[in-house]
Amino acid sequence: MHRKEFRHPSNSGSLWALIAGRRSLLLGALLAATASLAADISITDLRDVNFGSVPPTAGRLVSTMDFCVALDRTGGYGVIARGTGPADAFTLSNGLQYIPYTLRYSDNPGRPGALLLPGIPETGLKAKKRKNKGAYCNKPSASIELAIAAADLQRASSGQYSGTLILTVTPE
Repeated sequence: MHRKEFRHPSNSGSLWALIAGRRSLLLGALLAATASLAADISITDLRDVNFGSVPPTAGRLVSTMDFCVALDRTGGYGVIARGTGPADAFTLSNGLQYIPYTLRYSDNPGRPGALLLPGIPETGLKAKKRKNKGAYCNKPSASIELAIAAADLQRASSGQYSGTLILTVTPE
């Protein structure tokens, strides 16, 4: 089995957040890395995620993103997610402090996804079959949900936070 990792076209390589002042918070996230098995499977339509400027008392922050996972053949796939925190944890960091986030993954946009743990494969997922080799999807086939708990926002100090989320998909 071969895997090939590549960078999202934005090439900025990070999830990011800026916490401005003690009472207001600017949080953003950029899904900057993705993975593909050349010629067999691809991920397209990933984009930046921005939580915007919010106070630390804003409550739980959630952002969802629909995208496409496509295979050249009929079948399923697995996904492994890794963050840039300790032990591949899903976190945003300002260099001294971490803000953890949870990640859910669904192979059916609009439906609740499975909670992913860093480095643990989620298997048995259904992909779209590409009609033409190299052609991309015309509609989303997967989604992720990133969520930051209210308590973690309240504990966060002012500053800029960043991290990277890496998704690796492998045909089954």
